[in-house]
Amino acid sequence: MFEQLSVREKKRLLRHAYRPMPRAPGKRGGGGGGRQEWTQAEMELLGKASDEETARVLKRTLKSVVVKRYKLGIPMFAPKLRRWPAADLRLLGKKPDAEVARLLGRSLRSVKSQRNHRGIPVLEPQLRPWTGAEIELLGKSPDEQIARALKRTLSSVACKRQMLKIPVFDPQLQAWTKAELKLLGKAPDEETARLLKRSRSSVACKRQKLGVPSFRPWLRPWSKAELRWLGKLPDAEVARRTGHSEKAARIKRCLLGRAKVDPKCRPWTTREDALLGRLADEVVVQRTKRTLSAVRNRRFFLGLGDVFRPGWTAAEDKLLGTAPDGEIAARLKRTKLSVQRRRLKLGIPFKSPVRHHWTEAEEALLGKVPDQVLAKQLGVTLIAVIARRSARGVYGPNTRREWVAAEEALLGTRPDAVLAKKFGRTVLGVAIRRRELRIPIFVRKAKA
Repeated sequence: MFEQLSVREKKRLLRHAYRPMPRAPGKRGGGGGGRQEWTQAEMELLGKASDEETARVLKRTLKSVVVKRYKLGIPMFAPKLRRWPAADLRLLGKKPDAEVARLLGRSLRSVKSQRNHRGIPVLEPQLRPWTGAEIELLGKSPDEQIARALKRTLSSVACKRQMLKIPVFDPQLQAWTKAELKLLGKAPDEETARLLKRSRSSVACKRQKLGVPSFRPWLRPWSKAELRWLGKLPDAEVARRTGHSEKAARIKRCLLGRAKVDPKCRPWTTREDALLGRLADEVVVQRTKRTLSAVRNRRFFLGLGDVFRPGWTAAEDKLLGTAPDGEIAARLKRTKLSVQRRRLKLGIPFKSPVRHHWTEAEEALLGKVPDQVLAKQLGVTLIAVIARRSARGVYGPNTRREWVAAEEALLGTRPDAVLAKKFGRTVLGVAIRRRELRIPIFVRKAKA
C-alpha cells in the first residue's frame, strides 16, 4: 500500500525521514539495484523489538535498522527498564539487595543503583549498632576476647576502640596513683618517666589527657633576686644558680638591655670613652691597650661617627686633583674615602689614572704639531689627541687647505709624487685635484 502512494504523499507522511531510492550507478532509467525503500509495515515494527531481532525479521542490516529508527525519533526497545512502583521501593533497605532482586525479578545492579539513588542505607546483618554495654567492655580485655564474646570481627572491635581513643588492654599496665599524677608537668617527661619507671610516651599521653602543660623552665617567671644577677654574672653562672637555661638567661639579659659579662672583657671607663673621637683609633688602642675592633665598636656604639683625623692643611688641599685619589691618600696617610670627600667639598675635578688631563700648554700644541707626534710626546693614544682637537674645533696640520694658482699651474708638468712632496700634500690629494681640473697625467717623453 505504501509503495502505491505518490512521492508527494510519502513526503507528507514521512517528512524529513523520507529519502528517495537512488539510481544504480552506470544505469539509466529503471533496471533495479540500490537500496530497498522502507514500507509502512516495516517502519511500524521499529521500537517494538530489539534492533537485532527487527533486522533479522526484515532481512536488513543492523546499521540500517538503527539509522532508520534514529531518524524517525523512535526510542530503543528496552524491556528490562521497568518503572519502580511504590510497593517495590518500600522493600529497598528493609532486606538485603540480593533478596530484593530475587523477589522483584530484577538484577542486583539495578536494585543497588535505585537504593543509592534514593539515599537508602544498605542492610547488612553483620553491621549492627554498638550498645552502651558493649562499649564499656572495650579496653577492659584483649580485642580478640571481646570480639569472640560479642560475636563481632576483630577489625570492627579494634576500629571502634581506636575511634573512641580507648587504649589497648595491657595486663602489665599499672594504674596511676595521685602521687604520680602530681609529678606530671613538674619536670621534663624523660625525667618523670625515669623516676616512675614508665615509658616517656605513657607519661606524655597521661599529661596531655589531663591537660597538664609540659615542663618548660625557660617560661618560668624570673624573680627580682634572679634579675639582679643578669649583667653582673656570666650567663652560664646565672643559668646554674637560677635553674634556667643559658639561652633563657642570655635572652632575658638582652631584653633588659644589659651588657654581657665576660671575664676576658673589661668594662670601659669614663676616661677611656673621653679619648674616642678626639684621637685616632690607633692612638686609643695604644693608650687603652685594647684591640682596634673593640675601639671602633665602642666608638660606633657611642655614636661618635667616623675615625678622627687632623684638619686639612693648605699644602694638602693643593695636592687634591693633581693625582688619583688613591695615590694622594697613600702620600698623606689618609683613607681614599676622606680624600674623595675633601676633593668633592672643594669642587676639584677627579684625576683619573687612565684618562689624560689636558693642560693649557698641551692644548696650545693641538693643530700645530702632527697628531702622531703629539700623541707620542704626551704619552697618550692617537684617538685621544684627535678627539681633544675635534672637541676644541682645531684643524689638524694635515687637513685639506686651499689650492693656490701657482700650485695648480704645476699640475701635470711633473709626476704627482714629486709635486706632492714639494707641496706638502698627499699623492692622492694631488691626483684628485689634477683630475678635477682635467689635466692629463705627466708622461715622460721617449728619447729619440
